[in-house]
Amino acid sequence: NVTIVEKTERRTGDTREVLTYQAKPGLMTDAIFHYPSAREAPVPCIVALLWHQARLKDFERAAGPYVDAGFAIVTTEGLGFRDTGKRAEHRGLRRHVNRLNAGRNAVVEARRILDYLQTRPEIDSNRIYLMGISLGTMAAIPALVEEQRYRAGIMMWGAGDLPRLLDSYAVYGRLSFSEHWFLRLAIWLLEPIEPLRWIDRIAPRPVLFQNARVDELLPAETVAALHKRAREPKTILWYDSVHEGQVDESEIKRAIYDQIAWLRDLEQR
Repeated sequence: NVTIVEKTERRTGDTREVLTYQAKPGLMTDAIFHYPSAREAPVPCIVALLWHQARLKDFERAAGPYVDAGFAIVTTEGLGFRDTGKRAEHRGLRRHVNRLNAGRNAVVEARRILDYLQTRPEIDSNRIYLMGISLGTMAAIPALVEEQRYRAGIMMWGAGDLPRLLDSYAVYGRLSFSEHWFLRLAIWLLEPIEPLRWIDRIAPRPVLFQNARVDELLPAETVAALHKRAREPKTILWYDSVHEGQVDESEIKRAIYDQIAWLRDLEQR
């Protein structure tokens, strides 16, 4: 149940569409779809699941390198629900419950957008890749396992071991007493999408891991645990960057071009 809200030529060779699609009854999701305007054949496509409280427009300028390289890219609304009124943040307990549901709903959203992409003549349905960024990796990993139609995965700024991750977030976020209590409940409720439960089941499809060397949010042991649990084929790359805050844009650009190079290598196999 897809509505194309807006269609424009963002720049030469880049068609941009704003989409709303139904992931499941009562759950509508926004996405932005970029693809090469001039194409001789269907092109490969990347589906990107964004980080906590990410805004779609924050990722807009990153679409250019992918389209220039001949890839389409779809970015779905971030887990913080900031972009649209229909998925706005609430206060108190309802806010936390919505965030828990968001993680599980994002797995469904990643599957439904794939259904739609396979109807688009611009896209080669056998060359669709799933990318998770930061918190988006929590949904991308189980989605890759459940959805075999994705050819490979990219995990950028991801980790495993939810209890340890949430403890780290509690310290980093300086949470209130009630929020600390809710984190204990969250560990139990989110256990079904614990990355360490799923990551080894992606094989034999390849996975690219990209992580920051100076990650102030993800403890080093949680990153190492995810890398270790994953099976071959896997590629692990490191960047001189922090997780958030004063991120070095040159390192982010390097990470994007590394993704493109890695995907091109897969395309040639």
